[in-house]
Amino acid sequence: MEGMGESAKKQQYKEPFTYADYLTWENDDQRVEIIEGGVYDMSPAPSTNHQIVATNLVEALNSKMKENGCRVLAAPFDVRLDPRMKSVKDNEDDDVKTVVQPDISVYCDQTKLDDKGGAGAPDLVVEILSPHTQDKDMSVKLILYMKNQVPEYWIVDADKQSINQFVLDDEGFYELVATVGKKDKLKPRQFQDVKLDLSEVFDY
Repeated sequence: MEGMGESAKKQQYKEPFTYADYLTWENDDQRVEIIEGGVYDMSPAPSTNHQIVATNLVEALNSKMKENGCRVLAAPFDVRLDPRMKSVKDNEDDDVKTVVQPDISVYCDQTKLDDKGGAGAPDLVVEILSPHTQDKDMSVKLILYMKNQVPEYWIVDADKQSINQFVLDDEGFYELVATVGKKDKLKPRQFQDVKLDLSEVFDY
């Protein structure tokens, strides 16, 4: 997502936008996300390396996380967030002002999953940078996920073959705990028995 949605259809509405508005746009050619009531266009089709990394990460995480009772879900997959409450599953659609599509979402509390997607904070979110999303993923979404107390957030740079691992500290703020690359192993902080070999993620 690069900025505010500019389609004529969306401009007939006034902010803040809600999940109810979002549902009326589902058949539009341009995919969007809503972050705290603001509409952001999503990026065009991602690069080949982006897709390779996304596929490899989903496969690696899924093979490890299933043993912990977790679900690994890849975009497009709607995640509805509201920092005011632990679960947004029972919220009215016009009360929810944030719906995003992370590249990868991991849910270990499966009561947060419904037929619409994810209702509440995932246990882990992964965003893979692209020229169109870099600023948003490193600032807007980092703050968003922190506000919603997503325990762990990975920002992946497919070109540099690196991952920044952010984890909530005791005061609820993100701390950059590791920057790892192709030659390293990566452990999700919540699951120390899980170890990803990044040479298999960045296999190009």
